[in-house]
Amino acid sequence: MGASRPKPSIALTPSGINVTVMGARGEHQIHEIEGAHISTAIAYKRDCWAVDLICLAIGGPDKAVEVTEEMKGWEELLDRAPSYLPGWRNKDDWYQTEMLPPFQTNRTVIFSRP
Repeated sequence: MGASRPKPSIALTPSGINVTVMGARGEHQIHEIEGAHISTAIAYKRDCWAVDLICLAIGGPDKAVEVTEEMKGWEELLDRAPSYLPGWRNKDDWYQTEMLPPFQTNRTVIFSRP
């Protein structure tokens, strides 16, 4: 058997947020949004039939990325984002609301700036 594919990952960098995924041909693709260009982050839940998947859509004026709780770096993003981007809501303020009730989308704006 071949090597396992690396999981998608999230990384906070000095300049922004990087999301690394594997492309269709096995190549690494890195999507970066500069911190100064992040204007919104919306938490929501995907109904994946038997389970829910908590996601964040993080966007700027010209691009957006989706990150999920299954990605490496998720906890670090939730823990560090409030100090990285002033105004980003602490996970204690929104995470439980997003989780319950099961299988309900529950869109929550956790960061917004003009």
